[in-house]
Amino acid sequence: MKKIGLYFGSFNPIHVGHLIIADYFSQQNLFDEVWLVVSPHNPLKDPSDLASVDHRLEMARIATADHSALKVCDIETRLPSPSFTVNTMKALQEQYPEVQWSVIIGEDSLVHFDKWKDYQWLMETFSFFVFPRVLSDEERDIIKAKNFPVQMVNAPLIEVSSTSIRQKLRSGTSIKYLVTNVVENYLSQHQLYH
Repeated sequence: MKKIGLYFGSFNPIHVGHLIIADYFSQQNLFDEVWLVVSPHNPLKDPSDLASVDHRLEMARIATADHSALKVCDIETRLPSPSFTVNTMKALQEQYPEVQWSVIIGEDSLVHFDKWKDYQWLMETFSFFVFPRVLSDEERDIIKAKNFPVQMVNAPLIEVSSTSIRQKLRSGTSIKYLVTNVVENYLSQHQLYH
């Protein structure tokens, strides 16, 4: 049975931190492939600062084009918006019944994980692999108290954020080395986030 890890995100835009994490998981012998699931609209995030999903999908595709184990998944563009992970997982199970699916999330997602639609079913049905994020002591205490059945993974701690990249683009500051060259060129060509 093929094993695929799903790395969900807005990827607004995709940056080197996303790629380092995706590559790390692709090398752990946990999965045959890692799919980056580009979410058109996360119900827990403000949609006003989102580039179009077509732009975000294209940037994800060009950023991962040279990596055979990383794929970009656009399934959420064909599902009702906003994007609920439970709907995506059910759609993928239906479309690819021969695949064993797992979910890759950042540790910060666990703070509000119990606000996710049908989160208990998700945790009972799929394995969750969690990579570290910078958190406050209060956030760590919240996560510890909830004691979710997840597998913490000793992936690199990355402090690059899409928010800071968008701010740099608006202020005309360099984003060199925060995104790949092809993504930097794409952002410039399409004047995204300016």
